Amino acid sequence: IGVIESQNAGRRNDVILETALDYIQLDLLQSSLSVQNEQQEFAARYEEITAQRVKEGLDAGTEMTRARLAGARSRLQLESTQASIDQLKLRLSQLTGLPQNAIQTVTESIPGLPPAAQDEDTAKNAAENSFSVKAAEQEAQARAFRAKGEAKQLYPAIDLVGQYGLFARYNNYDLFFTTFQRHNVTAGISIRFPFFNPAQRAEAEAIKAKKEAQNVKDQVTDQVLHLQRSVRQLTTAREVSKLEHLLAQTDVETVHEKIQTGTATLKDEQTARIAEHERYAAYLDSNFQLDRAQIQLLRQTGELEG
Repeated sequence: IGVIESQNAGRRNDVILETALDYIQLDLLQSSLSVQNEQQEFAARYEEITAQRVKEGLDAGTEMTRARLAGARSRLQLESTQASIDQLKLRLSQLTGLPQNAIQTVTESIPGLPPAAQDEDTAKNAAENSFSVKAAEQEAQARAFRAKGEAKQLYPAIDLVGQYGLFARYNNYDLFFTTFQRHNVTAGISIRFPFFNPAQRAEAEAIKAKKEAQNVKDQVTDQVLHLQRSVRQLTTAREVSKLEHLLAQTDVETVHEKIQTGTATLKDEQTARIAEHERYAAYLDSNFQLDRAQIQLLRQTGELEG
């Protein structure tokens, strides 16, 4: 029963993990979708401006190709994001039982994630509290008990046996046999020698199960250490993406000021806005990558449900 309970608890946490990640990713993609719609509008405007400049001989024809390529990339990204949104809604519908068209995210409903623990004891505690480790250890313990029980069958077994019989007279046994006794008692000893016994195989399976339990424990420890390092790296990566987005916003403001003074064109502004939207999409993606690593770490340390 203990093995089944641990396995069920592990599956429950796997479902919680997948649902949480899908919900957070869906929320981020929906935020990104609105930005990509704006980016597509800017790309379309960029194509119009470039077409006018090429027509007037201010830009070479290759600039039009670049503008059309930027527009095509924007449309492709928009279609890819929409496809991912539809897939996540379908999966969340399967996980929760809610209709697919009724699934909408609320950013404010997503709780803030606790700071990821970075101490060495975290990996040790995670291995001790892991449901997969508990299930493997309980399986190894059950196999050890089985091997211990079967090992006792290697010894001969001695039983005292006895039988008592009372014969009736209506079947004419007393006439058929020269000597007849109604009361009969038989006693003896039964000795069994175990010529075939699977005890050695059970012992080997117990040793194998114990080794597998240790491997699962080591694997959980390695995963926690890897996730701890990933959280540190992704935290820095998110900070880099945030700063790059801030610089891209500053570039848009700078170009807008230059347009007022006549030192920049609308084409420059469209280019700066497209770059700013790309930086914002990268910032959203870095947020999700960090959230995913933190949630996976909570799953490994047994703190996910909390």
